[in-house]
Amino acid sequence: MKPFSLLLLTLFIFHPTWSQTKIEIEKHVKTHEVPTEALEDLGEHLKNPKKVKWYYQEDGDKKVFEAKFKQNSNQYSVEFSRQGEVLNVEVITKSNQIETDTFKQIKSELKSTFSDFKIRKIQREYLGEREDLFEIISENEIDDDLNLRYEIEVNAKKDKKRHLYELLFNKTGNLISQRQVKLKSTDILDY
Repeated sequence: MKPFSLLLLTLFIFHPTWSQTKIEIEKHVKTHEVPTEALEDLGEHLKNPKKVKWYYQEDGDKKVFEAKFKQNSNQYSVEFSRQGEVLNVEVITKSNQIETDTFKQIKSELKSTFSDFKIRKIQREYLGEREDLFEIISENEIDDDLNLRYEIEVNAKKDKKRHLYELLFNKTGNLISQRQVKLKSTDILDY
């Protein structure tokens, strides 16, 4: 193979924005299909555990159960491993609920990446210890030890084509990852 062709192939394979595509499959599941530990842990922290919608989600190697519900005037999404361990808690938020400098940084990144974009959804994603994650739900309290990130879905135009993208930012608005989203026969597209 010619050196130039090898260089182009290498750049294409390893460039982070070219090679990352999220193929997401999400389907509604019945309560009896969810790991018992997840049901019990979440049930202890909810005011009305019967109003939870459960989903099974696949995204490449990642396979999780996700609980979606409303409590304390917030919309939550909680991911659990297939063994029932809590992985993260996501809370739907609005841009005006993000620190001003952080959101300016996020918008700057979006403007430099896309020729046009519309934000579809913003979620605060919390990672940390089990007890701290469940306090978000039961007491609406955010522990300082939790790792905060922002997951943002945008309909955006890049290279003259419009697609759905998912971008992950750290708590100060610096880009962590960006993936184009391709949905496959799901029964839910939005919360």
